[in-house]
Amino acid sequence: MSAFASLDLPTLNAMRAETLSALHELMTRATSVTSRYGDTTSFTQRRADLKAHLTDLDAAIAAKEGAPTRGPIYVVGGR
Repeated sequence: MSAFASLDLPTLNAMRAETLSALHELMTRATSVTSRYGDTTSFTQRRADLKAHLTDLDAAIAAKEGAPTRGPIYVVGGR
């Protein structure tokens, strides 16, 4: 069961919009800063967690809209 199963579709869509906005900001902001004294600091951005969250939200929205969801594949029978 999804962590988003109890949420309604408008809430999920609002969360998706917020997540997309956060991802856009993360991907477009500066990754280094230089002070007026010449010190430079740089950092990396962890986008993987945010992208995974977006994928989970997309799956929850698809399930609420009635789209078929992925599930396990069972191999039945022998030869």
